[in-house]
Order: sequence, then C-alpha cells, then structure tokens
Amino acid sequence: MLSGLGIDLSAHRSQPMTSGLLAGADLIVAMAREHVREAVVLAPEIWPRTFTLKELVRRAGPVGPRQPSQPVADWLARVHEGRSTRELMGRSHEDDVADPIGQPRPAYERMVADVGELIDQVVWLLWGAGTRRERAS
Repeated sequence: MLSGLGIDLSAHRSQPMTSGLLAGADLIVAMAREHVREAVVLAPEIWPRTFTLKELVRRAGPVGPRQPSQPVADWLARVHEGRSTRELMGRSHEDDVADPIGQPRPAYERMVADVGELIDQVVWLLWGAGTRRERAS
C-alpha cells in the first residue's frame, strides 16, 4: 500500500526498543499512549521529548514553529510544559492514531492519509515554512 505512495520500506527492519536506543534520540514519536508509556518506563529521562504524533502536533500548535536558531531541545521543552505522566493512562482518541488492524482497506488508507498530514505538520513546526509539501485536494 505504501509503495503506491512512492514509499519503499523494503530496507526497513524493526528492532527492539531499548533504553540505549531511546536515550540517544532527540525526539521520540509514537503512535499511541501505550507506546509512550513503554518507552518512558524503559528510560524515564526521555519523558520531556517523547510524544504521540497527535499529541506533538496538538501541543506544539500553541507554541508555534521552532525558530531557526532555537535548539530542538529548547522547543521541545516548551511543547512539554504542563504535561503530566497521568496523561499517559488509558487510550485517547485525541492523542492516539487509530489502529486499522482487522478493518477494511479504506480504514488503512484513512490512517495513512492522517499520519501523512500529521507528519507534514511536525516537519513544518520543527523546520518552518517552505518545508511542508503541498497535498493534492
């Protein structure tokens, strides 16, 4: 399905999530709260830079795009302000990307479109105007 969008995942190989892998990341983006919970349990120090994709976009909106001279860590600290680990409990329609497993193909297509738009927003928020790709309507 992704090959139809020009995305080649043939070289992708999954790997176990480890505290070392997480510790070296500037930003950790997950699809669901449960993934964030698991990551933060492995490496508690990553909490300020670990978000679900939807949460990152939601929380970064009011903060605005990162300024060109602003370190990513400083921008993420602003996005993280006011968060509580209690927010990681349960599932959240607001923060979790819907998992289409077991659903018909249109559910997968909606999820891919939604994730694509969210990623475009993250790229724009992190690297600014001129980076968001134009989408056909």
